[in-house]
Amino acid sequence: MRHPIFPDRREENPSGITSAELVIGIPSLNEADSIQTPTAIADEGLRRFFPDRKSAIINCDNASPDQTRDVFLQVPTETPKIYLSTPEGVTGKGNNLLNLFQRSLELGAKGVVVVDADVQSMTPKWFGNLAGPLFDGYDFVAPVYVRHRYEWTVSNNIVYPVTRCLYGRRVREPMGGDFAISANLAKQLINEPWAEYATGFGVNTWITTLAVASGLPICQSFLGGPRIHKAKDPPSHLMPAPFSDNCGVLFSLMERYENKWKDVRWSKPIPIFGLNEDPIPAPQKMQLSLQHPFEQFKEGFFRFGNVWKQILHQDVFMKIWEIRDLSLETFEYPHLLWALTLYDYTAAFRQETVPRETCLESLMPLYFGRVCSGAHATANMDVREVEVYVEEQCRIFEETKPWLTRLWG
Repeated sequence: MRHPIFPDRREENPSGITSAELVIGIPSLNEADSIQTPTAIADEGLRRFFPDRKSAIINCDNASPDQTRDVFLQVPTETPKIYLSTPEGVTGKGNNLLNLFQRSLELGAKGVVVVDADVQSMTPKWFGNLAGPLFDGYDFVAPVYVRHRYEWTVSNNIVYPVTRCLYGRRVREPMGGDFAISANLAKQLINEPWAEYATGFGVNTWITTLAVASGLPICQSFLGGPRIHKAKDPPSHLMPAPFSDNCGVLFSLMERYENKWKDVRWSKPIPIFGLNEDPIPAPQKMQLSLQHPFEQFKEGFFRFGNVWKQILHQDVFMKIWEIRDLSLETFEYPHLLWALTLYDYTAAFRQETVPRETCLESLMPLYFGRVCSGAHATANMDVREVEVYVEEQCRIFEETKPWLTRLWG
């Protein structure tokens, strides 16, 4: 679908700026209690790392009924600020970013850095690390964080391995909310038909996929850790919308970019900037009750058993039926079975074997089972060991890609 440009967007530009070479964008919805921190640190980062570049900080908001606008505009900064909002009633991070990219191009920006409004652990160096590669010829700069093994389970188990396997580029955080794009990529994002589900929580997956599928120069930037923000994951707190939006974007773009991924066999690493010899900091401590995802997996058989029989290959369904009888203490959803499960789901989504909303909804209990299995497997692992575990999963996805290509025909 063609994404609309909002002619009635709201804007406040107290400094009256008409041009900017570099823009920092902070999307928000009701972030009055947190937006001060990223705004102040963005200003410091711009002054420290880009003192000679004309810059602006834009809060791209969803007409928040709280005091987000007031707090943002009142933060003392040397960098001029613009408050930009979608029309009342129009929400979704994707809509915010569309507004941001359009306004940045109107200002003549060469690059745009986006950071989430709820991140409280960012440092001025983030902005140097994210924006710097844009001026060295890169069109997309993805973040790399230190994560707890219970964080970003949708990315670790679905979006990262599938994106990497499909397009052959190892973007470790394809759902990362802190990234940078060039004016070239911003123009493409505005002019491309927007993927279904991209106006909401799936927009980061959409941007990453477009960048890798287009063959643009991309890199990653190490932002350190821990990344402290409002908890949206682990899965005990996961809402259906972020899960469905990201999976929906991922699956729907497979149709659009079929000619880009079908002949890709293996993945390649991409550069990471910002790494040094400093010790890797430990992620923030998190707790996850495995009882919740385990029960969700078990309940899935009663809610979606008939749907699974329609979507999954018979051998895959029977293997899942076997593991349902395992106890919580011995539960395992192996890498190979999980890869084949997702591949069957991508084909079912494409063929509309069941309604697409039902397809995505029925995947959630299986995902919960996979999360439970991964939590068991990594319980005593440190950060590096968890990465080895995730990489082994990705290797299995790449090895079994012929299963996917046969399903697609």
